[in-house]
Amino acid sequence: MGCCCKVFNAKLLLGFFNLVFMLCSIAVLFAGFHLFTDNKRLLLTSLIIIDDHPLHAFDLSYPIIYYVAFILTVFGMVIAFISFIGFCTSCMSSYPLLVFYFLLIVMLLIIQFLGGVVVITKPQFLGLNVNTTQMVRILQGTYGVPNHEQWTIAMDYAQTFLDCCAINDSINYDTSLWRLQKLGRDDLSVPLTCCKLMNKFEENSYLDPVPVNMTLCQSIQPQDFQKARHLEGCLDRIENWYREHYIILLYAGLLLSTIEFFILLSIILVCSIIKQKKLRHQISPSPVNFLNEMQSNILRRNMNENIYHEDFITMAPATSSASTIREVYIQPMDVPRDNYKRNHYRLNGKGLLV
Repeated sequence: MGCCCKVFNAKLLLGFFNLVFMLCSIAVLFAGFHLFTDNKRLLLTSLIIIDDHPLHAFDLSYPIIYYVAFILTVFGMVIAFISFIGFCTSCMSSYPLLVFYFLLIVMLLIIQFLGGVVVITKPQFLGLNVNTTQMVRILQGTYGVPNHEQWTIAMDYAQTFLDCCAINDSINYDTSLWRLQKLGRDDLSVPLTCCKLMNKFEENSYLDPVPVNMTLCQSIQPQDFQKARHLEGCLDRIENWYREHYIILLYAGLLLSTIEFFILLSIILVCSIIKQKKLRHQISPSPVNFLNEMQSNILRRNMNENIYHEDFITMAPATSSASTIREVYIQPMDVPRDNYKRNHYRLNGKGLLV
């Protein structure tokens, strides 16, 4: 009874961690799908130009976060499938299935460990090494230029959302094509999104910005525009925003690895209890075998060996009575030899003293 309770408790523990594991898979899937549809995060990450990125040879057509979303979605599906196998295994309590589930979790931990090592030692894979010079050059050559509307919208969103202007400073726009070729309005020295906005908290304010003070914001005198324009560049703020998401991703991976570690411990506990239960069944006979053995011993007690043939077993009488005839050999000690011969007869080749 105690062993059954231990198995039951271990299965409950394994089932609990499997449930948490499945909830984590749902969360990872949700994060992946959300990143696919989160246009604002896609806009911010599209601004990041990475220094000596190893994936430049593949000519990436989308921001890095798009590929991160794809990896999260696939990884979430894999976790969901493995957690489903874990539920089936915990319900069936099959030793081979538990070993198979154990190996799957170990492989998953190894993959996560290798991925974490790559991300920590090679941060450029996630865009954490930014090429500032290249970003300034791209800003000056693409902002407001026809056929580069996507990058222009991304920059406008960053300047509105992060309260910043240009890459390093608003001076970056002084030598940009947008300013030199007068691709914008003649009275604009910086884009409207560099100004402090009245409608900043509206959802699409970066598409239709309304400055608090248009005149002061567009002034070329520092003492005038300091109160109406964002003074800091966007580079540091974009990097900080990106690193926050990077740290969240690392903590999520650490939490998932911890849950997987507890699943491994639960599997080991269930397997050890199942093995102990099998050993106890082998050592102690079952009730049916025990009853059969007792019945055999009782039958052997009611049997006597034949005194003439050792291999021949006869049933002993159930009860004894006065009429029972017993064969008894008596070796006379004090009887004279003549009397012994006179009173000793042989019946059917057997000696009998009467």
